[in-house]
Amino acid sequence: MKEDLYPNMFWDSEKIRDCRIQVQKPWVREEFWSYYFSRRISIYLSLFLAKRKGVSPNAITIAGIAAGLIAAAAFMYGSAGAFLIGCFFYQMCYLADCVDGEVARIKNQNSAGGVWLDIGLNYSLYLVSFSVIYGVASSQPTLGPYLIYLILFTIFTEILATNGSALAFGQGKISHETVSMRKRSRWLDAGVFLFLTQTGFQSGVLIAALMWAFSGQHQFLDLWTGYHLLVGLLRALYKLKLNIKYVTSSRQEGGEAHEGSAHGGRTRIKDQRAN
Repeated sequence: MKEDLYPNMFWDSEKIRDCRIQVQKPWVREEFWSYYFSRRISIYLSLFLAKRKGVSPNAITIAGIAAGLIAAAAFMYGSAGAFLIGCFFYQMCYLADCVDGEVARIKNQNSAGGVWLDIGLNYSLYLVSFSVIYGVASSQPTLGPYLIYLILFTIFTEILATNGSALAFGQGKISHETVSMRKRSRWLDAGVFLFLTQTGFQSGVLIAALMWAFSGQHQFLDLWTGYHLLVGLLRALYKLKLNIKYVTSSRQEGGEAHEGSAHGGRTRIKDQRAN
């Protein structure tokens, strides 16, 4: 069944297929970009690095954070070439987010410090989002300041909503229900990925940067960025609304919010390096 399918390449050996089952997620639980691209190649890098005694999952996470910071700096420069460089380092950051967890599971090396660094890696992607808007806004003297304010407000709301979801819903109820809906169809999964997710936004930025480099026109990048800025804001506000609704109902039922928070905290440590 397709729900049981794991990322694969046609030349995979039986050993690699078994390793994929042990350290990766099946299609029904995986993000579109990870399943069709990142995880296809990450296993080879993970197996190579896992054999190196001097390479730890935490070191890989730190390398991913560094790649995210480089990507952010490149996007802020605001030229077509800089955007292409930013897209490359963003993909390195995303790949590191896959590899560190796989190496941790292969080596059976999990730690609270690893969870902390993994959170830093995820937050570096917020910085990348801000930098893309900053790079686009640099060519918009009138709308630029408003775009920067909107992305800052969106990031604030997204962090508040995401952290609230982890505390209130433990296993990430919102994320789980969203993925379950998407997995009803591969085409639906691809559409949601491209038009409604952060990684889909970055894929479009790569296409827009290529168009900019070859044609000298960046209008598509402006439109694509503006669209995803609106989507990101609406997504964050919706998640925040669910958080507020949960906390309000829990307080009315006699303090269950505290129990949910404690459960969420335990889950976060238990499921460290889930990516």
